[in-house]
Amino acid sequence: MENTNLARAVRASYIASARRARFAVVGYFFESAAVDAVQRNKLRPEEERVPAVAIWAANKRLEIPARDEGFDELYRVRMIQPAGFSVDRI
Repeated sequence: MENTNLARAVRASYIASARRARFAVVGYFFESAAVDAVQRNKLRPEEERVPAVAIWAANKRLEIPARDEGFDELYRVRMIQPAGFSVDRI
């Protein structure tokens, strides 16, 4: 889980800027359970790993995006095992 755009308030500034510039606002929310993110993180080379506590902390701060934030389109992306994704419009 990345530590970017986790909160609605953070996303709001980007959405407002895009609106002012007359861009369409399209979002993709990559849904991932924190426990799965921790497991995938363990597979990274050691120098690229994120401390597990950081993943859990980011998960607590996550506010799942919603269309009413100003998105023209919003999609949820889910991992499908063993290797693939499903993409659904929200």
